[in-house]
Amino acid sequence: MFVHFYQQLRKNIFAHYAYGATENQRRYGAKTQSLYNLKKVSVPSIKIFSDGDELAPPEDALIFYKSIDKIAQGPLVRIKETIFVHEDMCMNRTARKLAYEPLVRYFSL
Repeated sequence: MFVHFYQQLRKNIFAHYAYGATENQRRYGAKTQSLYNLKKVSVPSIKIFSDGDELAPPEDALIFYKSIDKIAQGPLVRIKETIFVHEDMCMNRTARKLAYEPLVRYFSL
């Protein structure tokens, strides 16, 4: 999992795991791994992102949002606090108010 994450981070792409040319050819039919087709994402969802998240910065969240199918483009929730980072979604005391409550409201519709 960490190797796959590092591959994507290093190449700045959102793609399948890179096994190497020979194994990629066998698995994917090409020497390089293919990009994920985000237009296949068709489940309505909410996108929560933070100005302080360096792991998934706002500009990447917006690229992802625009890349998925329109039917999946639910609301965007921007957390404007620069001290709220990726890990804070699980560990910060304010996560309930800033992230969980909008999430519950959306799925309660």
